[in-house]
Amino acid sequence: ENASEDAGVGENPKDENASEDQNATEDDKSVNEEEDNGEFGEGAGKESSKENVGNEESNDNEESVEETEKEANDHSGSTDETREVSGENMDETNEGSGDTDETSEGSDEADEGGKSKNQLQDQCDDESNNRWSDREWPASSVQSLVNCDLSDSKCVYFYPANFFDSKCGLGKNFSKYVEQIERKRLNGTLWNNMPAVGFPSLTMDRLCLDETGGRVELEDDKKNTKETDELSDIGLHKNDDGSKCMTERISFLHVHKSGGSSLHSAFNAISRSRSAQVHRHKFFSPSRLPIPPDEAEDRERQKARKSLEQATKYPTGQFNSEQHVIFALMRDPTERFISSMGQAMGANGSGLNGVGPKIRKACIDPESTPASTLKCVAKYVKDHTFWVELHFTPQVLDMSFATLYKDIPLAIFPFTQIKTVLDYFGKGDVKVRNGKSETYRTDKVLTDMTVDDYDDESLQIVCELYEMDVLMARSVGIEIPRCDPHIPHKYDFKK
Repeated sequence: ENASEDAGVGENPKDENASEDQNATEDDKSVNEEEDNGEFGEGAGKESSKENVGNEESNDNEESVEETEKEANDHSGSTDETREVSGENMDETNEGSGDTDETSEGSDEADEGGKSKNQLQDQCDDESNNRWSDREWPASSVQSLVNCDLSDSKCVYFYPANFFDSKCGLGKNFSKYVEQIERKRLNGTLWNNMPAVGFPSLTMDRLCLDETGGRVELEDDKKNTKETDELSDIGLHKNDDGSKCMTERISFLHVHKSGGSSLHSAFNAISRSRSAQVHRHKFFSPSRLPIPPDEAEDRERQKARKSLEQATKYPTGQFNSEQHVIFALMRDPTERFISSMGQAMGANGSGLNGVGPKIRKACIDPESTPASTLKCVAKYVKDHTFWVELHFTPQVLDMSFATLYKDIPLAIFPFTQIKTVLDYFGKGDVKVRNGKSETYRTDKVLTDMTVDDYDDESLQIVCELYEMDVLMARSVGIEIPRCDPHIPHKYDFKK
């Protein structure tokens, strides 16, 4: 399975050294870029592929955004059904549940702020939900990158179901988008001609790497490592010769434009060892056809849901069969928006999305500058909503969709730690495609664009578009200073 999928999934191993190393920091003026073909390759699902063969680009360029939005509204009658199939924590009393208005604005309900813990507001005292964050879970002292209990850990546990809780979640004013994304999935209007969605799980049973990140095959290596194996003597073990061995099961969420292609490259490389296996859970392929109610939970989606039910904080002694820790990277939304623009407007991997030509026509002409283009695209996304293209989706909503809205913990790293994460998997020197490369983005104004091209107006638009990401980031200790003037600090986050 690994041998047949590796070549076509995520980052192509042949392209690892295509250009400069990505080494982003919070202060980066130039936003580095990696190729983004999605977790399971570029393009739509089977139904969409069949009807678009040979004329995808011409047809998509003709189709208006307004028609897509009308289609979404025409199929909006499945709200109750949506709640039923989507599973966990989609509250029946959500005021926005019947709203088919596809906007990018939050609720009109005032957010008075206060104290918050585990992405819940302090006044949340409903213990009947049996939340994951309420479990008596012993802190683990096992050495591992994804053990957020360690005092020197670079990650923090995050609970997306808490965040979007419609009664007392930190992001309750945005909970309607969870229902909107399900409606769009069911009516066939979600991210057409864009990448499929899923998550890979990497099982390592004494997987050893030398100082350079090369695989070390031990004579007594266990063959045919499986996702169903129980793992003991878990964690990271460093050896006197500088090598290290890992025994653990780790999954990652490909938050788009946040280092996903590089991480796929690392997982692909490790999975070639006899002591490791990657299992890919693919459960969403865009399709223009509405999904019948009896097919809303297909086999792959059921398998992914079963796997997600085994997601956990880092264990103290062993990984049970299929038990895994899921991690993701969180990027400053003002930096990510520039990256998303370059991708959505036709960069490698997004040539057939049907959206790029429209945005380029609206926002780029011979007189355009990076600053004028940035402001124009910000206004375009505000007017047409972030649903217009997958890569404009807020990161916290991306995480919720990719975990099927389940109440589970995620280990969140700031994007500034991407090299640390890649180093852990022996790929710290991986070369990824760079947004500054002359051949990566479609127009020079996109290649030259940096965060210095924001002015107060464009920055306010982007910060307000991604207010939910700003709140989520702050809740896990990641500050977004550029948005401070536009998204006031209202919460005291307790650890």
